[in-house]
Amino acid sequence: MTGKELAEGRQRMAQAVRDGAEPGAVARQHLVSIATVRNACGENGVDVPRRVNIKQVSILSVIADLILTSDSYRAIGQRHRRIPCMVGYYAAELRKLGVPLPVRPRGRRAKPAKKKKSLALGAEGDQNHATEDQTAGPSAEG
Repeated sequence: MTGKELAEGRQRMAQAVRDGAEPGAVARQHLVSIATVRNACGENGVDVPRRVNIKQVSILSVIADLILTSDSYRAIGQRHRRIPCMVGYYAAELRKLGVPLPVRPRGRRAKPAKKKKSLALGAEGDQNHATEDQTAGPSAEG
């Protein structure tokens, strides 16, 4: 191929991206790398769209939940498939930046406390099990 043919091919690649084709698809069609397509676009003044980083979008959705809800770190983590300590890390970083966050329940203390059994009532709270002091009656000493 001559230099003129190569330049025309690079212009065609840039035009295809300008018309809305994905750079990867153009690269496969012309049997070149994506870097070649990006370079051709740069030479011809075409802005190349970047792929969306799914991990960054996921982190942003966690940050949005931290700011907009008062859900626990565990609840936010389950919703976004993150472990609670990472959600807490994001919250700490936001606080360092001065971002106000709502008050939220913390750890296992957020669960309601279990009722303790009373020792004075005996097994399972049964009042029929009286202690010796309750059944002795009046003392003989007087």
